[in-house]
Amino acid sequence: MVLRQYLFAAQIADSTAFPNQTYDFLEQAFSIYEEQIADSKVQYSSLMGIANTLQSTRSLDEEQFNTLALRTAQFGGKLLRRVDQARAIVSASHLWWAVDSPYLPETEEKPVSPELTLLIPGIS
Repeated sequence: MVLRQYLFAAQIADSTAFPNQTYDFLEQAFSIYEEQIADSKVQYSSLMGIANTLQSTRSLDEEQFNTLALRTAQFGGKLLRRVDQARAIVSASHLWWAVDSPYLPETEEKPVSPELTLLIPGIS
């Protein structure tokens, strides 16, 4: 319950563009995760909550984001059940490959080659 309140506070701080407070709230959530959560099912759901909150943040700088994303992946690897480990690591890895992540480099659209325009009707 307290962990969710810290995650909610991190979302509010992020939406009001306070990156240091966002980072502090997420750090507190990790502290609670480490120190107070012992049940493996609750650990998994808590870690997914942290990952989801981190996925939606936009005010953190790249170093802060990478630190928190790495911690999410590390804690995912320490879960008790192998299935939970795999799911948590996959979810954490998606933090770096989010479609709308501000940490991805901007890509210019490449012109479509004539060969590709011939193939597209055959695919659909």
